[in-house]
Amino acid sequence: MPAPSDGHFAIRRSGLSIQIVEVQGCLSVICSKVVTGHVEIGTTAPAFDLDVVGNSRTTGCYKTGTGTGTTLGVTCASDERFKTDIKPIKGALGRLSLLNPVYYKYKSTEFPNRGFGDEVESGFIAQELQKVFPNLVISGDDGYLKVRYGLELQMETMAAVKELKSEKDAEFERLKRENLN
Repeated sequence: MPAPSDGHFAIRRSGLSIQIVEVQGCLSVICSKVVTGHVEIGTTAPAFDLDVVGNSRTTGCYKTGTGTGTTLGVTCASDERFKTDIKPIKGALGRLSLLNPVYYKYKSTEFPNRGFGDEVESGFIAQELQKVFPNLVISGDDGYLKVRYGLELQMETMAAVKELKSEKDAEFERLKRENLN
């Protein structure tokens, strides 16, 4: 692997050892983890534990949360040969109709250490979502609930669209038969 270009650093792993390659003061990026608990890349004022300003790349799945976590919009292994117990998602339309998507603002002044912004967001209230999709809500170490936004919810939505199409196709065929008689 060539040395990183000016203003970049690389972390290389060989077995159990990790080598940090520094270029023009990039060691401060690593030191900030020790001093502030944050790692920043491309910024000197991180708002999150890992704050990257600019593009990033992963060659695997990016997961959030605990355990297997939520997969975010990246390329992940999906070959059928890796999978077992494959079952279609059924009843998604009914489940999704129970959800209540909302607009909201975070209480950023009450929770300044959370890194919340002041802009209007959209999403779900974790306590409401938990009643319908308990697998999409996890409890943090602090007891606050977190929503696993990711592919799981997208797949439920896709299954619901397929169910809706199937229902509409059946209704269309029924109406067509009625009109022919």
